[in-house]
Amino acid sequence: MKTSAKTPFSYVALRYVHDVFTREFVNVAILLYSPQTRFLGFKRLPSLERVKGMFPGLRSDSLRDLLRFLESRTDALRENAVGSLDRSLLSAESIGKSLLPTDDSALQWSTAGGGITQDPQQTLNEVFERLVTHHLRAHPPVRREDGDVWKPFERELRQRDVLYRLQDKVLTVGELHHRFENTWQPPGGYLRLFQPLSFDLLEPSNIVEKAVHWAALIHQLRKADPEFFIYLLVGRPSGTGLSSRAFQQAYETLSEHNGGRKELVPEEDAPRFGAQVEREINTAPNN
Repeated sequence: MKTSAKTPFSYVALRYVHDVFTREFVNVAILLYSPQTRFLGFKRLPSLERVKGMFPGLRSDSLRDLLRFLESRTDALRENAVGSLDRSLLSAESIGKSLLPTDDSALQWSTAGGGITQDPQQTLNEVFERLVTHHLRAHPPVRREDGDVWKPFERELRQRDVLYRLQDKVLTVGELHHRFENTWQPPGGYLRLFQPLSFDLLEPSNIVEKAVHWAALIHQLRKADPEFFIYLLVGRPSGTGLSSRAFQQAYETLSEHNGGRKELVPEEDAPRFGAQVEREINTAPNN
């Protein structure tokens, strides 16, 4: 709805919060309201493939269904209710909370923003581009995710009846919180972290950047527990040429940095590694 004069508007972003411990989230929709024009718009991601690439294990079907439901509720509110309500009492924040109350679910409204606009629909598109799609483009698509690399290791540990012994754990250094989904610590021993890393990325530069990121992260986490032993379960890129050279650089980066207790385990070594973990668990004191 285009107007000849500028009119106030407010908006909130809808966040998918993947992990409350690490506070990782991604914006998946925008709700915008312009009271003077009675414009109410809800714009969501049409596809969740990029979000799945950022957060392996995401139940995308459930999230997609909920986003569609919120979209339909917004349409119904716009058609049946907004015009009959006291516009001075409404804002994108209050409307958002009426559609989806604040609770501990994975979908959370952001703090409100706003301004003035001559075209609420165009402004909705611009806010969506800035807060949703632009952010997603910063996360490169992958051929295989970390969860795919974990699968052969998971299978080996399950067959050896030791998978149930693994637990998740959060390491905290100041404001940095990182959650490891699979860890084990023997009585009186140091913590073992099992972290799958897929380097099967589409862009060679992203392969090296991922290794640099993890080298820096491990260095920081040593401040929380300098004695932990981290096993990096590595998935190779399926491409050749530039991808292979980038993977070699990434492998060297992870091998050379951070020192301490660390081992890189290629995914093809899953059977050997599974046997090693089984042996350590079964021979640990007070097992």
